[in-house]
Amino acid sequence: MLTLGVDLAAKDEKTALCLITWGDGPPRLERLVSGDVSDDLITALGSTADVVAIDAPFGWPIPFVDAVGAYGAGSPWPREQPRGLWFRRTDLLVQVTLAGRSPLSVSSDRIARPAERAARLLTLLGEPGRPAA
Repeated sequence: MLTLGVDLAAKDEKTALCLITWGDGPPRLERLVSGDVSDDLITALGSTADVVAIDAPFGWPIPFVDAVGAYGAGSPWPREQPRGLWFRRTDLLVQVTLAGRSPLSVSSDRIARPAERAARLLTLLGEPGRPAA
């Protein structure tokens, strides 16, 4: 089995990937690239892999998506700004679990760019826009 692992960043030069073959013996590293990893390279290698694993936020908080969609359709921006607008449920759970340490907001911080790139890559790889569970 061939696995493509991608440490996705906003820019090609900050992205890394590896191809690993899994078999009867120990895993074998087929390819390691750190920097200059384009979407074209990821999709080309992803089309040959059995599994593609991407380290990136997949999506935005649902209240944020709803607010942006409604605002784009002419509704006002929500007056109340609940934490759920900026943080996914997973982020809020991490904050509780780690005693107040807050992860980056995928809807309002620089990490939003890798999330957008991940969504585009899932589309290019032929996925329906959702990561596998």
